[in-house]
Amino acid sequence: MERNLSESIKKMNNLISYDRNKTILEQQMLNEREQLLTEIGLGTILRFVGIGAAFNWIVKKLFSGSKSKIKDELGVDDEKGFFSLLKSDKSARDKVSDLYKDSRSFDDFNYDDLPDDGVYKRILKGIGAPVTGNNMALMYAWRKAESGRARNNPFNTMHDGGLAVSKYNQQGVKNYGSTSDGIQATVATLENGYYNSVVKSLKDDESPYNTAKKIGDSPWGTTYRLISNVLDDIKEGKRFTSPIAK
Repeated sequence: MERNLSESIKKMNNLISYDRNKTILEQQMLNEREQLLTEIGLGTILRFVGIGAAFNWIVKKLFSGSKSKIKDELGVDDEKGFFSLLKSDKSARDKVSDLYKDSRSFDDFNYDDLPDDGVYKRILKGIGAPVTGNNMALMYAWRKAESGRARNNPFNTMHDGGLAVSKYNQQGVKNYGSTSDGIQATVATLENGYYNSVVKSLKDDESPYNTAKKIGDSPWGTTYRLISNVLDDIKEGKRFTSPIAK
């Protein structure tokens, strides 16, 4: 009986030791991947999506599949080789970083054939932000994510200031009597002090994914995930064409 008990304790200690070593190795791998992802440019989103998800995105979007450019450029055929090369070769990290930045940019977004582009241009100009592919893509994606039907109020602002003509819902979203009033109310909301990081991101012409993250962190209420999903759809060539409710 004592011998069996002793053997059981020994087996248990071996299992505990194995699990501890396994955990240490897994943490070392996460630390290595975090360093790589930070250098590539994903450091700012690691806390939101996690190290594993961010690295999986890199592998899926930039390495795996028949459309991958990086696979041929780096001369590797599998994920293990890809990860090893990223660890050892700075030029490889630079290439992946460039591809990542390209994937986040909407510089070539064509917004002139979509309805209501004039509204978004006037809102951007109202806060002193440039009218660019990045910013216009963000405005379209944000409006789609909000998906409200309040009159002349594409982003569901609750600002009154004597501009609102009625309430759209119980949460306080307003209807406005004209396009100009809705634009003025939206600009006033963005400039009320609670959305400085969003305004700065738009003024700096940042990637719309970056601006979406700041909107998600703000009191506005539209989530990063909803906006980023629409941005992904835009990247795939989908168009959002429903006009603003008048």
